[in-house]
Amino acid sequence: MSEKLIIKIAKFPAKKIPNLVIFVTEGQKPAGEAARLFARTGLNWEGLSKAGDFSGKSGQVLDILAPPNLPVERLLAVGLGKAAHQTGGDKASSSARGKSGKEKAEQEDAGASATQWADRGGKHLSLLKKLNLQQAALVLDAPELDPDAIANICAGMKLANYSFDKFLSKKTDEEDAGEKIWNITCYVSDKSAVEKAFKRRDAGVEGTLLARELVNEPPNVLGPVEFAKTASSLSSLGVDVEILNPAQMKKLGMNALLAVGQGSERPARLAIMKWAGGKKNAAPIAIVGKGVVFDTGGVSIKPAGGMQDMKGDMG
Repeated sequence: MSEKLIIKIAKFPAKKIPNLVIFVTEGQKPAGEAARLFARTGLNWEGLSKAGDFSGKSGQVLDILAPPNLPVERLLAVGLGKAAHQTGGDKASSSARGKSGKEKAEQEDAGASATQWADRGGKHLSLLKKLNLQQAALVLDAPELDPDAIANICAGMKLANYSFDKFLSKKTDEEDAGEKIWNITCYVSDKSAVEKAFKRRDAGVEGTLLARELVNEPPNVLGPVEFAKTASSLSSLGVDVEILNPAQMKKLGMNALLAVGQGSERPARLAIMKWAGGKKNAAPIAIVGKGVVFDTGGVSIKPAGGMQDMKGDMG
């Protein structure tokens, strides 16, 4: 069964939904909108968290069924872990040595936390799937959850939802037929700012998912011609794409590139992609990528044990 993830950004207050998820920073109580929602239940936070052995550590879950005075079936408190500024790690600290205190703090908070939030987003989705919560609302307004952090959480969910099942046998059971849809609504205090941040972040996510799809295609499906065709499809996004064939490359003296493909029946292609997104008089930035597909021709000197990893070269 294929799985589809739908992420929506909405503004408080949260509407009626089966499952409501609030996040709690380690060692702290629910804050902001999460605190107001929990207060409506009339339950005692200290007593519940103690009984459920919940301290807010990353991944911990406090599951409250049919909470009083809330129009939801389940209220889940999920541990957010330590605040982002507390978890920069040795690597970030090491690379920041020699910088001013302000620069070091910015690097630790911004550099380390982007990946950290995306990782947490992936874990949050895994948790929802484990509990089979196909409709859930996430209350995202903890003090450390700025628009960029929330955008990274959403990005992490999208990346974690990816799977390559294109060639798997289709199940015939009625219960396994069709598509399973996960509807996740993220409730935030500043919808406009989060939507803008997520739009910027989502461009990179979509690029990552495209790269994964290409890498996962088997070599009898994706050759240089098909690879170039996919590159050409980016013109719909405003990218100027030019594809060179072997005759054009030979005319330009690209003999080293052509020599690599001479052992294959499939003709080589070279994709030139241009994006005019910089300032008017800014110098262009050129990136040369090795989009080599698996059938490179000739004799490989790589050991058999690592041969399958060559598929990642085009990534």
